[in-house]
Amino acid sequence: MKSLLFLLLLLLPVPSFAAISYELDIRLYPARQQLVATALIDLNDSGESPLELRLSSRCEIIAVHQGDSPLTYQFAAGILQFEPRGTDPLRISYRGMFNDQLNETPLHNENPGYGISGSISTKGSYLSSGVHWYPQLAGKKVNYRISISAPAGTEAVTSGRRIARKVTNNLSTSV
Repeated sequence: MKSLLFLLLLLLPVPSFAAISYELDIRLYPARQQLVATALIDLNDSGESPLELRLSSRCEIIAVHQGDSPLTYQFAAGILQFEPRGTDPLRISYRGMFNDQLNETPLHNENPGYGISGSISTKGSYLSSGVHWYPQLAGKKVNYRISISAPAGTEAVTSGRRIARKVTNNLSTSV
């Protein structure tokens, strides 16, 4: 009986647990307190539809594509929703303004963000993951590759390992 049960379990369809590949290309414009970004997401045929991603309501969607085809989407209250078609990677282009004002003389330093969640400025930038500055997939295993470009002299710091850093044409890029 145990052998039959084991055999039946082997025949059941198994959901894919492959990590989603996610490439994020970001350009910071401190003087405008803005970022412009493209997220390239390979869902590894997860089959999930419709797809929902969290993205700050401070952002504006420029376009959503799958392969070369534009997708119809809805973006409201910080939720981006659309129906993927096929297995081609998704490309989400967007921009956002993050202008929380930093208190120049904080009373304490217990909060590493000093009470702000998102700020891009000529004095420096801070974007906490909780501000949803990039389209986030809830409950998914994701492998990220992030490229951040900003004016020369800017250092991009995020979790993970830096693969490359270069400065060309007065633009600093970290991967």
